[in-house]
Amino acid sequence: MNLKKFLMFAIILMCVFYLTACNDSDNSGEEQSDSNNENASNDSGDDSEETVTLEWMMWADNESEAQVWEDMANEINEEYPNIVVELNTLSFNDYWTRLQTMVASNEAPDIISMQSLRMPGFGAVLHPLDEFIENDEEINIEDFDPSILENMHYEDAVAALPYDVGPYLLYYNKDLFDKHGVSYPDPGWTMDDFDTTIEQLSKEEDYGVIMNNTNLEYYIPYIYSNSGEYLDEDGGYKMNGENTIETMNHLSEYVANGQAPELVSQAAGNWQAEQWLNGDIGMLLDGPWNILWFLDETDFDYGVVPVPEGSNGSVTVSAGSGFGVSNDTEYPEEAYKAVKYLTNSKSLNNLASMGRAYPARTSAVDSFYENVPEEFKASLDYASENSVPFEITNTWNRAQDIFTSNLVPIMNGMVDAEEGMEALQEELEAIEE
Repeated sequence: MNLKKFLMFAIILMCVFYLTACNDSDNSGEEQSDSNNENASNDSGDDSEETVTLEWMMWADNESEAQVWEDMANEINEEYPNIVVELNTLSFNDYWTRLQTMVASNEAPDIISMQSLRMPGFGAVLHPLDEFIENDEEINIEDFDPSILENMHYEDAVAALPYDVGPYLLYYNKDLFDKHGVSYPDPGWTMDDFDTTIEQLSKEEDYGVIMNNTNLEYYIPYIYSNSGEYLDEDGGYKMNGENTIETMNHLSEYVANGQAPELVSQAAGNWQAEQWLNGDIGMLLDGPWNILWFLDETDFDYGVVPVPEGSNGSVTVSAGSGFGVSNDTEYPEEAYKAVKYLTNSKSLNNLASMGRAYPARTSAVDSFYENVPEEFKASLDYASENSVPFEITNTWNRAQDIFTSNLVPIMNGMVDAEEGMEALQEELEAIEE
């Protein structure tokens, strides 16, 4: 009996040990599983809540323009609480000098502002956006103007998303026209009309027009309209063609005749626009991106008109700008989100409503026309219909100082146009080799 009791007690004790061990094992597995799930949740939470700081560099030639970009940087911070965008603005010319230096030292900002015409020189430092776009159901890539989106490609990949596009055209000071009894120009006017208008405005210490002191692109509409060229069929520089020289000579005569102010060799900001804002210059060639600035700064009424027709009609160039992600950024996904926000329909509608940009999204175009004088539409449409893409070389950025050093002496009559354009051609050929 004692033996039976002992055996029974032993069996019961073994069963208890067995069941306890199984239960401990199950609990241990559950606890391990719960622990793993919690860690996974915590990892995901850490990733989503990690605050990253993105550096964004942008050009702005005046305070009102800089404020627009500062407001947009703050909006990104509000949209994505884990993304802090630190904006740094420079004048347009200083921006490209600084960007070149930063790229060379591998210190490019996370978000890079990019002109379509400078894409060949900087495209290699931009992170391709195609994969982000393909996996983004909200971006509505088809809403972008096809021409400017194409110009934001580099080596068949989307390198930046555009925010604006627009043709160069002439701004004119209506008050100055009224002062001298000069009729306002209309689309379809000619170079003869242009010459006559400039002559009629150039009285009592007023000037009819102003030329640009730094950038060749402000001369190209005149060159194209008068059957000239600045690139050859192979995409190389071609500054010494007969019609191009003739055009530059014609434009330099405005300075020689006292109908346009002499150019300064160097100036910060947008020198020629600042001179026009003084109110004593009749006309200025620029793009629609300056409408906000002019609306804020002018104390005179103004209008816009396409470039005058020459032997080749009225031909202008269209360019645009956008934002890309640096190849060097540690946060490409967050930088893409910022770029996407800067170019979404809401942002471009806001920019358009302020007159800051002729928007790159077709859905925002109506906002632009709702907030600029109605008469602008006919000239902008005409200029857009008669525009061609702005083509450049892969050495265009290096050529900027060469343009400045040669254009100013030509316009100021220090050298004649033929000699000056031949010298310009030689210097440009040297950097192509």
